[in-house]
Amino acid sequence: MALSRSPKKAASEAAFDFRGSMFTLPSLRLHTTDLAVLRDELERKCEQAPAFFVGAPVVIELGALGDGAIGLDFDGLGDLLRDCGIVPVGVREADDDTRAKARDAGFAVMQGGGKPVREVATEKSAGRKPAKIVHGSVRSGQLVHADGGDLIVLGAVNEGAEVVADGHVHIYGSLRGRARAGARGDTDALIFTLGLAPEVVAIADQYLVIEEPDPQLTGKPGLVSLRDGTLTLQPI
Repeated sequence: MALSRSPKKAASEAAFDFRGSMFTLPSLRLHTTDLAVLRDELERKCEQAPAFFVGAPVVIELGALGDGAIGLDFDGLGDLLRDCGIVPVGVREADDDTRAKARDAGFAVMQGGGKPVREVATEKSAGRKPAKIVHGSVRSGQLVHADGGDLIVLGAVNEGAEVVADGHVHIYGSLRGRARAGARGDTDALIFTLGLAPEVVAIADQYLVIEEPDPQLTGKPGLVSLRDGTLTLQPI
């Protein structure tokens, strides 16, 4: 018995289309081209807070490497990141020669490249950008990043959701997911919430996985700060 073929779609019914969208991707800012050093540090970070890193798409920022970026082994870097469960998407802050080398290794080249380190430092010292405001809760699976400033969430951050800010994080609801403040290295950044019950919190490069919540703090207004290299949760 012959199988009947389904009728072909009309020419107007396209199999796909390209759409312009806005996605915020976390950045991995490199300070060395030594892949062995990078591997050790990444593995340590991923063990500390796998919820932040595993499966995360990232953009590689090269500005801090200066002229040394051209010496980076992009093929090796891609393998290293994937071995750690991180998905490398592209690079930025690269000169023309480094962009070409990155493309040859399969990296996309993102906007915002080519800035020398001194210009990046000048922008940071000039002050933060206006706060990014989320009108409502951040649902499981969502990632919200305030690039260059504070993040204000007018709702909750649910389990499985992630919020990141280069400045402070203000949550006018419960924090039940993951939150990171000072993402570009600001150790004075703070996380504020009206209901402290996080999965993971981070300030700058210090992470803390909350495996045994403190019943004295859980669900109550609190803040997270970095004191003498240790993350501290306290009531407010």
